[in-house]
Amino acid sequence: MSVLRFLQPKIKAMSNGLFANWMPTNQVEIGDYGIVANGQFERLGTLRDYGATFDVEDVPGSSNNLEYKDKLELSVNALAEAGAGAGQSAKVMLAMKDKGAFLYHLANARQLRPTSTRQFHEEVARAILAGGVNFPKNGVLISEVQIADKATIIVSEGQEGHLELDTAFKPTGTAFLSGASGKISTAMSRGSLLQWIARDRTTSLIKIVIPKINPPSGPGAGMAMRTVQAIKDWMQEQRVGASHLRITYDPQVAAGTIIAFDGQDEQFSMELEDVSATDLLSTIAELQPEEAVDEDVFTMDIEEEEVGERYRTANG
Repeated sequence: MSVLRFLQPKIKAMSNGLFANWMPTNQVEIGDYGIVANGQFERLGTLRDYGATFDVEDVPGSSNNLEYKDKLELSVNALAEAGAGAGQSAKVMLAMKDKGAFLYHLANARQLRPTSTRQFHEEVARAILAGGVNFPKNGVLISEVQIADKATIIVSEGQEGHLELDTAFKPTGTAFLSGASGKISTAMSRGSLLQWIARDRTTSLIKIVIPKINPPSGPGAGMAMRTVQAIKDWMQEQRVGASHLRITYDPQVAAGTIIAFDGQDEQFSMELEDVSATDLLSTIAELQPEEAVDEDVFTMDIEEEEVGERYRTANG
């Protein structure tokens, strides 16, 4: 999806360094590893399967309901329902002005991270170097995730799009399209849109890092370790294994984690380097812009128990 070229940098800037987990049904956790391809994280496995053990905690936040949007106008028209004691409903209209226009509504969102940075660093180093995992050459790791109990995510894949939603509740407050209970239906949709409506339990945002091995410093080190595989090859050449491995955490060292081997003078260090938006975008091939489709495509009702199904307009 070329639209990720527009979406990911904006989400990263708005969310203090997190990336959109595209698609949000991809259930990933802290300690999962994989590669970045086509602008998104592709999971290959988890370090927990190779002996990594660490505790995870909720990060306190100022608000549990979050919303992000760009190049999108949202308006609400209240509809008075007839009959005594009837509630309120409304029509929510979303006008997207350009490719990559998006709306994120996250309800009861909470960020999870390792309880102990020291423990996490040590476990990552141990699992990758001595745990037997076949960590890919360009491998990345999930170090934080943001979970939302409900999420509504709408993205324009074409140059423009228009969406009208009918609600059986009064849409007020922060992130109202994700947290409110009741019926939501699509009244009208035009253009190429990707839509998740009130999806249950999503891992919507993730922090991606690169485990980077730094070579020994100082004269005579004579080594140019730059990758996990390089240090594994060195271990094989020096005939040192897991029983020789000593990992310590030193907050005075920029990288933090110090890796040493019994009987060896070399000491390596490991850091979990953030993946930049530029690095992520470099995995997305340039595609030709899609022509906007200016016609009604379909109408779909989404009952309360069915919300969250992924659907596209017919031309998407």
